[in-house]
Amino acid sequence: MRILVSLFLTILLFSSCSEEEFNPESAFLQIYDDNNYNVAYKPVGLGASDSNYFMLAERNLDVSNFSGINLVVADLEGTFKNEIQLEDRFVAPTKGLLKVGNVHYFFCMDRNTLRPHLGIIPASGETVEFISLNVSASYPLAASLSNDNKLILLSYNPEGQTSVLSDIDVQGTVVKQVQYSIGPGNDVLSAVVNHFTKRSERLPFFCGQAPSGTYYFNGF
Repeated sequence: MRILVSLFLTILLFSSCSEEEFNPESAFLQIYDDNNYNVAYKPVGLGASDSNYFMLAERNLDVSNFSGINLVVADLEGTFKNEIQLEDRFVAPTKGLLKVGNVHYFFCMDRNTLRPHLGIIPASGETVEFISLNVSASYPLAASLSNDNKLILLSYNPEGQTSVLSDIDVQGTVVKQVQYSIGPGNDVLSAVVNHFTKRSERLPFFCGQAPSGTYYFNGF
């Protein structure tokens, strides 16, 4: 945990400044230890509020092949404040934290129902709230922000064999949703599951919106 988390926090600090703005005296490296040296955390998202840094990480679960979720919170000097080990039914977080205002968001799914959920991290970082999403898909693959600060979610619908692109507001309401057939050929569900359970190479899923307003994604 300590190497991965410290590396990610360093990347956050350096990437948050342009070449003209960077001040070497403000940079630091912080290492976080865990009392249990058998655990393994993999950082997948970084963010900052006016008072905190947030590090979202995957963790291995004994009850599932999907990855669980941890949130580490540090102050703006990198001093550890708290860690939240999220309930193990919430798994498979999307990469990156999406910031709207002073609140951060990510997507994950319920390992029992496979229903996507919206995770909400307030500026204080003291809690993580979840909203169950009314989308016609499971398996959240990627996420980004739209031009008007809505949340874009790319997910997969195994029943219809479609890639699903959804616009979701910060209250968890699905504003619009479009499904794209994967076309003729074999079902790709096994590839999607292997992507999450790391039985094979992780697939380069992504989505977003161009300045022109055009949506794009890399999926099936």
